[in-house]
Amino acid sequence: MAETRIDEDGHLLLPREVREYLALNPGDRLDLVIQDNGDVVIKSNLRDVRDLKGILPTTSKRVSIAEMNRVIRLRGSKRQ
Repeated sequence: MAETRIDEDGHLLLPREVREYLALNPGDRLDLVIQDNGDVVIKSNLRDVRDLKGILPTTSKRVSIAEMNRVIRLRGSKRQ
């Protein structure tokens, strides 16, 4: 367990071991969750992109990389 303190301005100082474990950088956001038993849990709200796999419905239509690039070029040229 890591101990911390709150400074005069109400800022919570996270120990290095916690920042490293959560892979936090300056500007990152944290979620503070108050549990039913009164405990407060600090969680990183950063997600690994692999966690997003499966959240969208699958489709039977397959699109090649070349087709994706073609559509990107077409849409990009319409913004001028």
